Amino acid sequence: MSDILEYTRFESDKVILDEERLIIGELFEDVSNILAEKVSGSLDFQDRSGPDKRLYVDRRLVTQALVNIIDNAIKFSPADSTVTIMATIVTGGNFAIQVTDQGIGIERESIPRLLRPFEQVESTLSRSAGGLGLGLAIANKVTQAHDGHVHIDSTIDQGSCVSLIFPADRLVSVMEPATTAINIMNSSAIARHH
Repeated sequence: MSDILEYTRFESDKVILDEERLIIGELFEDVSNILAEKVSGSLDFQDRSGPDKRLYVDRRLVTQALVNIIDNAIKFSPADSTVTIMATIVTGGNFAIQVTDQGIGIERESIPRLLRPFEQVESTLSRSAGGLGLGLAIANKVTQAHDGHVHIDSTIDQGSCVSLIFPADRLVSVMEPATTAINIMNSSAIARHH
């Protein structure tokens, strides 16, 4: 129910970002605490963004997006496997949080529709795992609200890597001012990312 309400807020243009400079390790700690009871294997958190870097984002929303992505990775992976969560700088100086699992994988042609609400990949495991199919859709909306996007790489029977990619100016040094203004999500902002 909470996921439905959150997605409805995005669709009705009622999301206002409450941004702060967030230490990556604190984000990982928030996520780990929320998922503590769901993890049957292990979570491997790696921060390669640099010790003096802060992510200028809405902490609650980005935590929720990351929890949704990791929860999916856990559900669709073997019980004793490792899900790796890595914060790193990627092409163009953009910042990415990459969630990599060893799960069932996704067919390439199915990837685009998974970013839409209530969409799931049909399989025996997906039916038993349950869920509404909103996790990736919400993560996509959250990332778009921060002027970023979601990227998915996957291979059937080998696993998936879901990346939340934020623009370079959202990763700031502790010595730099955070210049990004409060961002009000609206339909025109969403349209620019499609």
